This record gives sequence, C-alpha cells and structure tokens, in this order.
Amino acid sequence: MKAKTLLILAGCALLFLFLASPHAQAAEWAFCEANHSGHLYYDKSSIVRVGDTARVRTMAILNDDGKAALYVALRKTGKAPGNADVLSYSITSEEFDCVKKKMKITSMTIYNEKGGAVHSSALGNAAWDDVIPGTNGEILGNIVCGGSR
Repeated sequence: MKAKTLLILAGCALLFLFLASPHAQAAEWAFCEANHSGHLYYDKSSIVRVGDTARVRTMAILNDDGKAALYVALRKTGKAPGNADVLSYSITSEEFDCVKKKMKITSMTIYNEKGGAVHSSALGNAAWDDVIPGTNGEILGNIVCGGSR
C-alpha cells in the first residue's frame, strides 16, 4: 500500500479508538479540516456562545509532521516524551471573540496512542490572538461564531 493510504487508515483507526474511549462519550465530533499537521475535528456538543464570545473543544489527530512539531514545542518546555512517535492526538478548549476576530487556547491535553495523557496545560491567562485568515482558526471561528457547517 502507498504511504498516504496507510496514513489515512491509521488516522481512521485512531479516530475509531478515540471515539470508543470515555473521552468522547458525550462528544459530537465533526470534521473541520485537514492540514499539514493532521486532521482537525470539533465537538458540536461543546459549542457555547455567550454574547460575542464562543467556546469549543477540538481534537487534532496528528500526522508525522504534527507529531514532530508538537514534540519540538514540548521539548522546549522540558516536557517531551521519549520520542515524537508516542504522540497521537490532542484535545484543546478554544475561545473566540466573534466580533473582534480574536481567539485563544484555554487548555490542551496531548495523548499517546493508547489514550493516556502525555501532557496537560490549563492556560487560564492566555492572551487573545488575531484570527489569521486562511488558517484553521478562521475556519473554526466561522463555524462557532457564524453557525456554519
């Protein structure tokens, strides 16, 4: 089989395992986009909009590039596992200011292929960043703020 086909099959298998795990029992995961790091999903059931602000939970299933990039970031903080191949997916909580077109990540947990947490961070004082056009932040912001998809 071609490497791309194997990657897609592996991603589907990981998604199946994740969806069968306790992390996803009340979740309603919907595909958002595929990018250079992997596949991004959002939990429809987690979207909460209060005034101009919207919150959502996301899951990123990492490909090799995504694992490598996340591994480098974890290594800089001294929290990297033994190697990048251990990393499998992440769950984040994100907030969007729908009027000012800003976003922030408020928490992130990174999991291994067995569903065990490798690293978790709560970012209670995270700063708002501009939503950059053409990124998954813009796509996700349009979904949670505009009600599309």
